[in-house]
Amino acid sequence: CPRPYYRRSAGAATPWPPRPRSPPADQGAALTLIRPQTQRGGTEICVYTPRRDNLFALITSTLDQMGLDITDLKRAEEELRIAAVAFESQEVGIMVTDADNVFLRVNQAFTRTTGYSAEELLKMDTAQLLYPEHHHLDRANYYDKMLAGEMTSYSSERLYLRKGGVPVWTNRTVSLVRDASGKPL
Repeated sequence: CPRPYYRRSAGAATPWPPRPRSPPADQGAALTLIRPQTQRGGTEICVYTPRRDNLFALITSTLDQMGLDITDLKRAEEELRIAAVAFESQEVGIMVTDADNVFLRVNQAFTRTTGYSAEELLKMDTAQLLYPEHHHLDRANYYDKMLAGEMTSYSSERLYLRKGGVPVWTNRTVSLVRDASGKPL
């Protein structure tokens, strides 16, 4: 039975032994474990080294030796960090929900508007915040059109209930987010 584990040292790949039989000749040398992750559609890469200094440089060097370019990954990580800062720093309340109107994410301004903490909101759906007479009031104006791609966003005034039952009027804009294939998320 072939093992999915490999040891790379000085560019050579050899099967990874179930347990080390003898220490490596160079005690400072790094060993890299590469294991295909078929369930997640990727590869797990572990770097083992007795040296802790300059570990990031060692990992980057190992990835470079394997021919992996992580520039795009670094750029995507930075873009996500910027988007997260922009999301949280808005003075306008933002909520992200799924197709069933269950909260997936809220920013601090939204928690201030509703009086609920983010943890409380993430256990709720939007119906729990709506003023009873406003439930599904204008959904017919935008929902099917957005799903059909005829409309990208819809704005309206909406009456919500703050924690404790106090009504609060808001201006809201609804947008539909789609995945890379165009399917609504």
